[in-house]
Amino acid sequence: MSFSEMEYSLKSRKSKKEEFLEKMEKVVPLGKWCELIQPYYYERGNGRPPIDLDIMLKIYLVSCWYNLSDDACEDMIHDSLAVKNYVKGVADATTLGKFRKLLHDNGLTEKIFKEQTDEFKANGIILHEGSVLDATIVDAPRKSPEIGCTYKYGQRRFGIKAHIATDKKGIVHNVLVTPANVQEITVAHEILHGNEQEIYGDAGYVGLQKRPEICEKYQDGSGEIELVKYSTNKKYLAMKKNPAVKFMVNLKKKSVTDPKLEKSKTKIRDRVEHVFLTMKHIFKYRRVRYRTLSKNSAHIHMLLALVNLTKI
Repeated sequence: MSFSEMEYSLKSRKSKKEEFLEKMEKVVPLGKWCELIQPYYYERGNGRPPIDLDIMLKIYLVSCWYNLSDDACEDMIHDSLAVKNYVKGVADATTLGKFRKLLHDNGLTEKIFKEQTDEFKANGIILHEGSVLDATIVDAPRKSPEIGCTYKYGQRRFGIKAHIATDKKGIVHNVLVTPANVQEITVAHEILHGNEQEIYGDAGYVGLQKRPEICEKYQDGSGEIELVKYSTNKKYLAMKKNPAVKFMVNLKKKSVTDPKLEKSKTKIRDRVEHVFLTMKHIFKYRRVRYRTLSKNSAHIHMLLALVNLTKI
């Protein structure tokens, strides 16, 4: 132990960063995630011995929690004793970049997210009765490839869009990342698991029950589907009656007839906003860090896996 570490251990109180990292040390299933990554990790005997996998994974998690570049993450390990005590090792920026590329090329962040949600479902942490849908825009430079342009509150936005589905407690069970110009209602069927009894969403999902892919997904023996005219030129499949699922979508202000019903929907739907609060304000992920959609998708899957752990 150095003199600085001895002095640090005698502090009168812990910093918020130290408390957060101690909590994450307890809840992050580091051993299981290392088992997933180990078959793809570097083997000893080919040149310089690789850094221990658990140390590399901890360094990568620190970069996600504090939205750091590879160089900034290396600096934080040297500058912050709280981070240094959590990581218990050092890696340079180049090594971290190669490790992040290894995770992306093998789809490991998606596998980590899926294994975590499967475990939550098996242990009854994720509820199956209902799903809450929402999406958020993450800004990107205009010249970045694979981004889209959309308008929100009268402002032009460039970036990507993260579509998520949570249970009623706000735990994410499905994620889809698209360009920002993809409308939420068109990809809603891809993030629903199909066993819902209730589906909640904001005004962007009005008319969800009329989408052909939704009708086909939730058709059962007790439900009927018929082809109805939605407009003069378009025809949509619509649920004539289907007691298997209820669509509790908030209506637009002009269409509201029962304010109490809308308020009851909002109380449940608002829990999905806590996911975006954690991702954008606590983990500070407000702007894309990488150029391609697939790399940003991998990063968002990892972030949401970590967001779920903060709710346990």
